[in-house]
Amino acid sequence: MVISGLLKQLIKKEEYKRDSKDLFQLFFYVNKLKKTNDLEIKELSESLITPTFYAPNVSMFVQRMGEGEQAMMVSTVGAFGNHAHVNGISIELYANNYVLGPDMSKGPSYWHPDHREYYSQFPAHNTVVVDGISSYGRMRGYHPYTLNNHYPKSAESKIAFDKVSYANVSLVEPKTMSDQQRLTAMIKSESGKGYIIDVFRSRKKNLSTQKHEYFYHNLGQNLDVFDNKNQPLKLVTTKELGSERGDMKAYDYLIDKKSAATSKNINALFTLKSKGKPDNLMKMWIKGEEKQTVFTVDAPKSNAITKGTAPVEVLKQKMKTLILRRETEAWRNPFAVVFNPYMDGGENPISSVEYPSLTETPDAQKIEVIHKDLKTKDVIIANASQNDIALDDDLYQNGLLSVIRHSGTEKAPTFLFVSDVYKFDYKNWGILSYAKAVSLSIEKTTEGYVIQNDNPVVIKIPYIDGHHPYKLKIYDGEKLIEQRDVFVNRNNPNQVDFRLNKAYKKVVVVLKNSAE
Repeated sequence: MVISGLLKQLIKKEEYKRDSKDLFQLFFYVNKLKKTNDLEIKELSESLITPTFYAPNVSMFVQRMGEGEQAMMVSTVGAFGNHAHVNGISIELYANNYVLGPDMSKGPSYWHPDHREYYSQFPAHNTVVVDGISSYGRMRGYHPYTLNNHYPKSAESKIAFDKVSYANVSLVEPKTMSDQQRLTAMIKSESGKGYIIDVFRSRKKNLSTQKHEYFYHNLGQNLDVFDNKNQPLKLVTTKELGSERGDMKAYDYLIDKKSAATSKNINALFTLKSKGKPDNLMKMWIKGEEKQTVFTVDAPKSNAITKGTAPVEVLKQKMKTLILRRETEAWRNPFAVVFNPYMDGGENPISSVEYPSLTETPDAQKIEVIHKDLKTKDVIIANASQNDIALDDDLYQNGLLSVIRHSGTEKAPTFLFVSDVYKFDYKNWGILSYAKAVSLSIEKTTEGYVIQNDNPVVIKIPYIDGHHPYKLKIYDGEKLIEQRDVFVNRNNPNQVDFRLNKAYKKVVVVLKNSAE
């Protein structure tokens, strides 16, 4: 019934046609679909299309955010099970109604050189290649990644806080015995349009020379690269990237290779043109780093896209591809990219992106995203693990991830989100977990602050602009089950603190104007 309901949805939208093109497809064909009504189909969709979903049997974690024109999705894929490719930690990105960052799928056949040498190998995926040789056995894949942290919980259909989603996974790449870790987050703007953050750490275990190359393929006819002053970056033709340089055979499939060495932040813009439609754009905001080289290349076409899933203009075209090379480890200073999808003439939620350094804790990655209104700013800090520490002005973070949003002249954050954190202090805001690291959000509303937490925690909230937190409302679902007063912190008269002894999906801190 589940499959029948989903197929009927696709048939109704004329996105699926029930037919068989060859004898082999008859093995997967049934004469009639089971009966379902519109209500059952809607309920099935809501139960299956959850914000996150983890399938460990195929090493895949899916994040979804938004609906309709604002819908985005990231699929993080490892290599586990039959027919698996050699891809390390790979991602696919969906936005603007297309899988803009697709997989390349298989070659003409499993026995064809194109498949063996390119389509099944690392460089055909959105991943990081070490020393140009990262590889392992094809087909029967036994190299799944480890899902270390994520929010929200997998397969949870109703979540309390929906503005941030992320997954943090790790893998030891066996060919070079390199540690690799990828944190991929989706963040929703105030308008509902979102962006994607990708922090990829990679390092060889030994102390020999290192080379790490970040590959990203995107639909489009054009790929342009700009410097930190938004001027075209001068790229020159290169003979780098090939087996004659010691790279694997897959590199020989890359053509029209151009490069430029730069330590500055840069932008890359993929442009997808389709007749009668505005240009479909994917902008990448890329962190600069010493000993970094950017390449643009044409890679073989993707066999995963078809008419209906991509514009006909690009179905048989070479795949525009960006490669970032580091000739040093990429762990303390990871690859950091903000993916910014939008339509030409439509809403672009991002004005600019910066990557400030944290002098005292250089292992931590800080990202600042300025929204289009020039008043709203997101500050993201990602550590390599929940045990690491990040220090910044007015901020202490012992834990994995934090996202803070400020809007306009408001002194209080619009929201504060932390995940797998033991201790977090920010401008008189405080979060202290008990034995387990906590994931928690605090979101400003007209009534006060709405909180959700997944573990016991102590929370400290300051008085801001004369509004005093004075009451706590605790809910079970939407049912109010408890009310209690909150009290002034003994060590800080401008701050209240309280404890939540277990996980809650909704707690409201009610504010009262000090003049009342």
